[in-house]
Amino acid sequence: VICSRGNGVLTNPGNVLYANLIKERKSNYQATSVTKEKKLIVFEVLHIIQSSNPPGRFLKLSDKSDNHGKFFEVVSEAEALKKIAQALREKPKKTWSRQEEEIVAGTFI
Repeated sequence: VICSRGNGVLTNPGNVLYANLIKERKSNYQATSVTKEKKLIVFEVLHIIQSSNPPGRFLKLSDKSDNHGKFFEVVSEAEALKKIAQALREKPKKTWSRQEEEIVAGTFI
């Protein structure tokens, strides 16, 4: 899982798996107020990623990246857990109706 912003990482197989895991568990995470249950969900996501074949890791762009290429480094387990928990807490983005999209695009009749 590449820890980065932007559309460039969305097609990475690890990020696809991660997004699906978050999507599948978000409603259960947000529905519970029991901290222990929330932690179990977060650890479950991490365990599934680490147990995949090949084993998954959470990576971030290294400060060592230069003109010759990008280098990634593995983030700590604490950072990975923090990222997972944040993704599970996030509210869904507003989905626009077709009419709203047409209005913005200037194609609404």
